Amino acid sequence: MGLRGPKPQPTALKLERGNPGHRPVNADEPDLPAPTTAAKAPPRALAGLALAEWNAHVDILIERGVLTSADMYAFRQYCQLVGEVDALEQKLSAMKAWTDKRLKMANYLLKLRNRLAQQSAAIGLTPSSRSGVKAVKVAAKDAATMKRERFFGSGAS
Repeated sequence: MGLRGPKPQPTALKLERGNPGHRPVNADEPDLPAPTTAAKAPPRALAGLALAEWNAHVDILIERGVLTSADMYAFRQYCQLVGEVDALEQKLSAMKAWTDKRLKMANYLLKLRNRLAQQSAAIGLTPSSRSGVKAVKVAAKDAATMKRERFFGSGAS
């Protein structure tokens, strides 16, 4: 049996919201680095709308800290789903009569759209998955200072 209740919020999200539950935060949570320049290049398997989705969003999401080195595979899956949904929608629109084959394709399209919605939420690409987060411009600081301020506030030295 899985965990009950809503999924736990990431520590960074709790801290952005001011830790509304006042429960202790995980001080040992891994701080993952941004992806390397090589990881920003689109995978060869992406084409069409999937490739366009990758190119349109990868730099922005990395810049905002949404994508880390560990999130690149999930983002790739998201882009592949976008491409698959687009391709299936085009096939369905080309078919005129509602045959059994078209009904099966429409059912599969619905499943793909649900998977795409889940994947979008998992990597923070839906409005509800970003709700309550306030974007703050941060001056360039070294990693040690940022980590110290993350847990002890900006007055720590």
